[in-house]
Amino acid sequence: MAYRIEYSEAAEQFIRRLDREMLLRVLPRMEAIARSPRAMGAIKLSAENAYHSRVVDYRAIYSVIEDTQTVLVADITYPREHRVGV
Repeated sequence: MAYRIEYSEAAEQFIRRLDREMLLRVLPRMEAIARSPRAMGAIKLSAENAYHSRVVDYRAIYSVIEDTQTVLVADITYPREHRVGV
C-alpha cells in the first residue's frame, strides 16, 4: 500500500523550478518513495522517522508518519548543499 505524499513549501518551490525534462525524472522517483519509503537507498537520519534518499541528481529529505500513512517531504536539494565545511 502506497503512502500519501505531502510536500513542504520549500519542496514545492523546488519542484516548481524544475524544467519539464527533470520533472519527468523526479516525480516517478518521489512516487517510488511513497510506495516504499524505507526501501534500499533510503538512509535514516538521526531524527526519528526521518530519511534522505537520492532522487536523480538531488537528495530528498523526508519523514515517515505511520499513523496517517504519509511521507512528508521536507526539502529537495543538491547533495553538496548539506555538506559541512564546504
